[in-house]
Amino acid sequence: MADYDFKKFVNNSVFYNAISMALLSIGELAAQLSEELKADTERQIPWPFIAGMRNHFAHGYWVMDPIEIWDTYREDIPDLRQTVQKLVTSDSMYLDAPANGRTKK
Repeated sequence: MADYDFKKFVNNSVFYNAISMALLSIGELAAQLSEELKADTERQIPWPFIAGMRNHFAHGYWVMDPIEIWDTYREDIPDLRQTVQKLVTSDSMYLDAPANGRTKK
């Protein structure tokens, strides 16, 4: 991440699309989490914002603002990662919680 800047981001379609699709995937995966987990963690994680960004990508990709994508990648994703890592610890009740009825095999 440190080797990239905004200019490289907007001028490199592979990098641009990779970041965009990763953000879309985060929103898709968040939708698979149980409502109970989202309710329990709504103070730490902005689930409605994550879902809204996913919907914006999925239904209006051609109007996505590169600055918004870059800012999310550089500012919001590291914070989200840190928060999720804190929530999913070895003694966390969320670690083994099924999502949408899926069970651990």
